[in-house]
Amino acid sequence: MARTAQLGIVALVVAASAAVAATSNHANADTRIKQDRKVVEAAAGRFGYEAINDAWARSKEADPAPLDTIRGTVPLRYVGGREQAGSVVVLTFASHRGTCLDLVSSPIGNTVRRHSGC
Repeated sequence: MARTAQLGIVALVVAASAAVAATSNHANADTRIKQDRKVVEAAAGRFGYEAINDAWARSKEADPAPLDTIRGTVPLRYVGGREQAGSVVVLTFASHRGTCLDLVSSPIGNTVRRHSGC
């Protein structure tokens, strides 16, 4: 009986440790995503709409240098870019655990959006 009780206690300790580790990993992932977002926000603040729109237009004309300059300020994997509604440029970067961070540049200002799927 004492052996069974000891095994039960060991199982409980292992389960509790696993729960703490899972919570810790989730918190670390959230912290990393927040840090990655700050990096993308810094790029959004550094480059205005005109610079991003011009870089996007030039990349479509086989001149990737301006867009590469913008991408180079964000040390995350560049997933791709797209145009929305004719005047909005979206540059997508991969963060942690499949999270995407979009630098959304429009004539009214730049912002950063977070979504899953990277």
